[in-house]
Amino acid sequence: MVSMSAFQLYRMLKQLVDDGWIAEVDRADESDPRRRYYRLTPRGRRAAQTKASRHLRSRVPSGLCATWNGDNTAIVVAAKPR
Repeated sequence: MVSMSAFQLYRMLKQLVDDGWIAEVDRADESDPRRRYYRLTPRGRRAAQTKASRHLRSRVPSGLCATWNGDNTAIVVAAKPR
């Protein structure tokens, strides 16, 4: 679990928006007008997949390989071809 202040969270979100990794979604919420929604942009999705792939590859036991599936929604782990 990550612990951070509201200030740190909003600073991080602003940086992600400025970097083009996420975009605010226009979604009105009458119950709490301060609530904001974000989505990954194509650039953010590529960056997340690259970071996840590096992280995963460094932790996959020898004899196995890890790759993204065809629509980039899941990671497939399989035995390495001999």
